[in-house]
Amino acid sequence: MKSRKVFLWAVALVVIASLVAAGCGGAKETKKEQPKYPTKPITLVCQYAAGGSTDLLARALANSLTKKLGQPVVVENKVGASGTIGTDAVLKSKPDGYTLLTSSTGNFTSTPLVQKVPYDPNKDVRHIINIATHQIVLVVHADSPWKTAEEFIAYVKANPGKLKYGQNSPGGTTHMAMESFRKAAALDMKMVPFGGGAAEVVAALLGKHVDVAVMHPQEAGEHLTAGKLRALLVFADKRIKPLPDVPTAKEKGYNVVMGVTKGVCGPAGMPDDVVKILHDNLKAIMDEEEFKAAAKKTGDFDYLEYMSGDDTAKFLQKMYKEMDPLIKELGLDKKK
Repeated sequence: MKSRKVFLWAVALVVIASLVAAGCGGAKETKKEQPKYPTKPITLVCQYAAGGSTDLLARALANSLTKKLGQPVVVENKVGASGTIGTDAVLKSKPDGYTLLTSSTGNFTSTPLVQKVPYDPNKDVRHIINIATHQIVLVVHADSPWKTAEEFIAYVKANPGKLKYGQNSPGGTTHMAMESFRKAAALDMKMVPFGGGAAEVVAALLGKHVDVAVMHPQEAGEHLTAGKLRALLVFADKRIKPLPDVPTAKEKGYNVVMGVTKGVCGPAGMPDDVVKILHDNLKAIMDEEEFKAAAKKTGDFDYLEYMSGDDTAKFLQKMYKEMDPLIKELGLDKKK
């Protein structure tokens, strides 16, 4: 009897050992190392028309990123509805890093506030990096009596409702910058809207049809350089390279910081390791001479400004929160 028990125990131990060995062997066989991203072409969607500044910057980034990653990065233009169509297509795509978007401020701030969009501008996106920021400046005619921001503010307060300011995109970022400043400084001015873009506003300012305007510095660049226009303030965290002598609104006591960011983002849910690969390579590209040369051609070189994905998200969410009450106060909310 004793020998039989010993035999059964021996058999049981052999079976258990075999099962354990099989289990370990199976685990080794099923554990496969995932291929390193990327393993196929990447699509970089530009939500604006081919040939525009955002498109040109996207193509410069795609060219450099292709060389970095060893896979083609192809720019695809999906235009319409103020960039909403392209933005929505990317944010609803598979979050695997193979469909990216050239992020732009309006798609995550003013546009979702003035019109109904099919995405959440804060929850549905994963910002990867900011490449450039186009700041906003307050500009007057060179013949105007105001040499400084203090002189301009004092005049407006002494003459409420008298001055007219030109604006080409009601509800857009430049308009919101002006309205934020006007409210912060308690200034009473009349807006004159223009439908022909920034060039029309510049022409109106040069012709003295308006007294002041808000725009991106490159839009008035040649006239600022030629001394025909004068910049009084820049709505940025710090003074900008093209206009080092122009103070920020913050320096004058008005915490107004707005600008048009240009970067790369993707849908929420992208794996952290994929985001890191994209971020690190895009950041490295910003220091390459080939990309800098391309950025000079697109007009972005003087406005190259790195921000991490998290910092970009915070910047845009802050602008969104600041714009929301202004949009409603001005009656520009058309979502309903």
